[in-house]
Amino acid sequence: MSTFDSVLTPNDQPSYEKYKRVLLLGEADFSFTRAFATYAQQRQQQVVETLRNEDRKIEIIATEYGDSCSIASRYYENNTEKFCKSLGSLHDLESVACIGCGLNARLLGDKSCTWRRWNNGKQGWENPSSFWNVGNDDNKLNKISNENQHRNKDSIDLIIFNFPHTEQAGRATKLVRALFRQLRICIDDNRLPPNVELEMRLRSLETDLNVRKKIRAFYNHEEAAEESRFELIGNWPSDLKRWEALGYKHKWTRRNATCLGIGDACQVWRWRPFI
Repeated sequence: MSTFDSVLTPNDQPSYEKYKRVLLLGEADFSFTRAFATYAQQRQQQVVETLRNEDRKIEIIATEYGDSCSIASRYYENNTEKFCKSLGSLHDLESVACIGCGLNARLLGDKSCTWRRWNNGKQGWENPSSFWNVGNDDNKLNKISNENQHRNKDSIDLIIFNFPHTEQAGRATKLVRALFRQLRICIDDNRLPPNVELEMRLRSLETDLNVRKKIRAFYNHEEAAEESRFELIGNWPSDLKRWEALGYKHKWTRRNATCLGIGDACQVWRWRPFI
């Protein structure tokens, strides 16, 4: 860990020093996006004298599975104006390259996988388009990427999915398995680089199998990773307080109420593919 990153990252938590382009999945109210962008801004300020400008930039592609109406309803009291204002201020943050909704992590391996991108100039959502064309027609994204000419502008080197879940208990296992499979497809056909890494924050689970069956967040993540040929890089204790301090609001999906209390029973996992 470099000197500048050690200032921002406690020793028992994962570092983000080396990553340049980060894809966030399942962002719900996008508060983690805001927290991560705030971290990126702090990182840039820390390294002014250490690295060239292009070496310290992070690009963030923030996505959510739900559509715009469901996001506004769940997290913004159905106040579209409030939701749009929040998206606008988020998009204005330097590291946030683009924001999208309607992206299904289970379909990432499909080249026709679609999403809807937020158009900050028009203050609205664009029509559905291919996710894998990201960066081809977004002026802000291209501007950031062109400043980083030492690397492929389309390469994503870190994917973060916090607390993957579904509306039905027990289905998180299928979601996690599907995500690993989809990423393997994207790596094998060169849509993702072979050094891409996946990070997830997952609840720690009960050891009693009868109890685990009743928990919505039952992951089987280690088996899913092995099945799709991913190896574990590291495993860290909960870092939710770190991100909460930067603006993250960990909430229940249905109730739009904080569930930060489960933070102590959370762990951070990071994998990379076997080549």
